[in-house]
Amino acid sequence: MLRSLPCVAAVALFTGVAGAGPVTSAAQLESILGDRALLEDFEGVSIFGGGTLVCPNPLNSTTQPQGWGILPGVSYAATEGGNLAMHAGYLHGDSSNLLQGSTNIVVTFNQPQAAIGFDLVDGTGNVPYHDTVVFYRGTTVLGTLQFDLTAPGDAFAGWQDAVGITSARVTSVGVGFSGLASIDNVEWGIGICTPQVQPPHPFATCSTGTATFSVAATGSGSLTYRWQWQQVGAPSVWTNVVEGVNVDSRVGGNIARFTATGAAGATVALTRTNTPQGALEVVAALRCIVINSCGSVTSDPATLTINSADFNNDGDIGTDADIEAFFACLSGTCCPTCGTADFNGDGDVGTDADIEAFFRVLAGGNC
Repeated sequence: MLRSLPCVAAVALFTGVAGAGPVTSAAQLESILGDRALLEDFEGVSIFGGGTLVCPNPLNSTTQPQGWGILPGVSYAATEGGNLAMHAGYLHGDSSNLLQGSTNIVVTFNQPQAAIGFDLVDGTGNVPYHDTVVFYRGTTVLGTLQFDLTAPGDAFAGWQDAVGITSARVTSVGVGFSGLASIDNVEWGIGICTPQVQPPHPFATCSTGTATFSVAATGSGSLTYRWQWQQVGAPSVWTNVVEGVNVDSRVGGNIARFTATGAAGATVALTRTNTPQGALEVVAALRCIVINSCGSVTSDPATLTINSADFNNDGDIGTDADIEAFFACLSGTCCPTCGTADFNGDGDVGTDADIEAFFRVLAGGNC
């Protein structure tokens, strides 16, 4: 096992996307993985010092010869017509086993990983090498690290990503020729399979408007969305939103309250039913449960505010106090019980359209 040798001379160049970043040392990686860390050091393969043994390509816990002890959850391959081999060190006076690819080495994980890392090793021990490591989620490049290894030399290449890393590709170029990609001490351990979800934003509209809520979710495989609504006055009661008409069963029978469109998707829209008892006002908040084959996660709830002619919510509808509260809100001073300056819920706050909608509702019409 080679690790953190003092003869390293490496330069790392970082390009990447938001939400991802390099892990610069084995110690930093281990602090991320904690007691869930898994380490493949290839020492289960018996090779005489300085010897080389051809490996199956790809190499993993299924294809390995008996007794090699390759850990499950990861696979190693040399692509583009290359070959894999295990080499028993002596590159730095150490007989540790290294995995080498004649063209490259692609390390692929069965589940997306929160953080991964491994040692890069100068493939010959006597010439400088330039190594490039590209980290992927699916076909999306998360970032690229480049290292100049001065013989003899090692470097640590690592990456972390909250959504998940699925593979890494290592290529190595020597002075004037294509070199052997050589790695050791592959470490991983936190699989990301359960969905990750960003909650919906609070929404405000008038009683005859449309309330729209959306979540952004990621996760392995296909995602299923299940929206739930919270009833006003019953904070512990969450009811599944169904496509079409949704009913309120609390007040003596199933009363049609609102209609939902997109209840099985990432965005759902609610409008009151065209019935005397139709009302969005019964909805206090919405949340979304996102499900895949690994489990489910429930978003934080987002509140629904219904703007009405009783703008200050004092129980007196359409009074001078409501008008004064509305215009105060337009100027930036909303009372704690008031509705919002985006009265019609179109996303544009405090416009002429909001004023017109307020006075239409004040007169008894639709917004």
